[in-house]
Amino acid sequence: MGPNGARPSGRLASVVVGAAAALSRLLGFARDVGLAVLFGAGPVGDALLIALRLPNLVRRVLGEGGLHTAFVPMLVGHQSRHGEQAARQFAGQVVMCFVILFGLLAVLVQILAVPLVLVLGAPSQTADLASQALVLAFPMVAGSGLAALASAILATRHRFALAAWSGVLVNIVLVLALVWLKDHPIAPDISAMWLAGLSGAAGLVQGAVLLLVVQTSSWSPIWTRPRWTPDLTRFLVLCVPGMLIAASGQLAFLILVSQAGQQSGLVSQLYFADRVAQLPFGFIAAVLAIVVLPAISRHALAANRTAFAQGMDRALVWSLVLALPASAGLVMLADPISHVLFEHGAFDHAARHATAGALAGFALALPALAIGRVSAHGFFAHGRIKEPLLATCAGLASVLVICLLHQQADARSFALSLSAGAGIEMLVGLGFLLVRLGWRPGRALMRDLLFCLIATVAMLAGLELLSDSLARMMPDQPGFGLEIMALMVKCLSGVAIYSLCALAFGLFGPVRKAQN
Repeated sequence: MGPNGARPSGRLASVVVGAAAALSRLLGFARDVGLAVLFGAGPVGDALLIALRLPNLVRRVLGEGGLHTAFVPMLVGHQSRHGEQAARQFAGQVVMCFVILFGLLAVLVQILAVPLVLVLGAPSQTADLASQALVLAFPMVAGSGLAALASAILATRHRFALAAWSGVLVNIVLVLALVWLKDHPIAPDISAMWLAGLSGAAGLVQGAVLLLVVQTSSWSPIWTRPRWTPDLTRFLVLCVPGMLIAASGQLAFLILVSQAGQQSGLVSQLYFADRVAQLPFGFIAAVLAIVVLPAISRHALAANRTAFAQGMDRALVWSLVLALPASAGLVMLADPISHVLFEHGAFDHAARHATAGALAGFALALPALAIGRVSAHGFFAHGRIKEPLLATCAGLASVLVICLLHQQADARSFALSLSAGAGIEMLVGLGFLLVRLGWRPGRALMRDLLFCLIATVAMLAGLELLSDSLARMMPDQPGFGLEIMALMVKCLSGVAIYSLCALAFGLFGPVRKAQN
């Protein structure tokens, strides 16, 4: 509520949440750069990253709304149909169920830590180290779940800021810890244990603080003994597939890690490359959820098939306007990006080149991932989850089959297998849109797609000319500051060229219409 009891506007809430999400991702990226500097691409770094992968996966899925899609509508429905008392009881039951679930999972992780990290790809010689790190980091899972539930409750009360910015504070703590360890070096395995324990503690504190805020508010959950009710069953039926779909890209990456873990340094190379590729996709996914899904949902609820089809076309243009240049730019600048961001400290020249190859491979998946997210939103708007779930399973199965056929591949080949799986998921999703929802691409979509491709080619041509000119101007051994400036000039020039072409072709028109 505002100072006069008025609810904050949707635009203001979007700005608050969007700014927090953007800063959190940038800080998370800075954390990953710090890990690369501290551990390089070696066995200790691989062990820590494998241990953190599962908690980070859960944290990302829950933090990006994987739980909200089921919990918020049911909570609001309870309040409208049965009153505030019943809604508070339902919220309390859900929170208590998750507390019990996380307690049981913590016990299982203690018992099965070594088999878990082996399944996740840890080599046998570092399995003990990875298992210890997993046990220390696992409280992050409980904290993320509690934070997601608390933030969902706060969102129904139109209180967004604290939940959005709590994740920023967690990443600040971890970045400061990495800076301290860089200035006060200790044994790598001990550093890894400290970072794993700090990650788990910070995540748990975040969840506990948000839950305490909810409990001390005027709308606190009513704690009752959890019972297996039809409402809880329906919540899980909606929640589990939704989180699986939201986590498809990360699950595909887990498949890569499980197959790549036996090659020393390969997990680190894939991890850091994936983090760079996920940075633009995180923004794309957030924008699609904020801008596209509400408009498509309105058309679906109104049963207006023509308006729905036009909204889908505009959404696809919107996704490609963002994803195509990001993909092409990352492919072209993969080597300088990897050099500037990671080739420091323990991260050597060979690891930098392998990471650059993986980054280029991952970047090819961005358009397919964006289109797949739009097609899934089309089914979510109709209250259907089976089709996007099948598309997700098809993509994951494809990644697994390709990895099994190429178990001794390098980082680039593993990354390309993920991109191939994303492409298959996209094609299956679009096929379901054609067959199940009767969507047909309009002429405007095909025209704008052509314009988008032309703008992307123009951007690549401009970057090629600029790169040649800068290479002739740079000294034989440029300083690090000069390399950073050159990379920034290339990135900003690429954005400027693409934006001018997009404006000339009128591509931002469909973007504005997608919000209506």
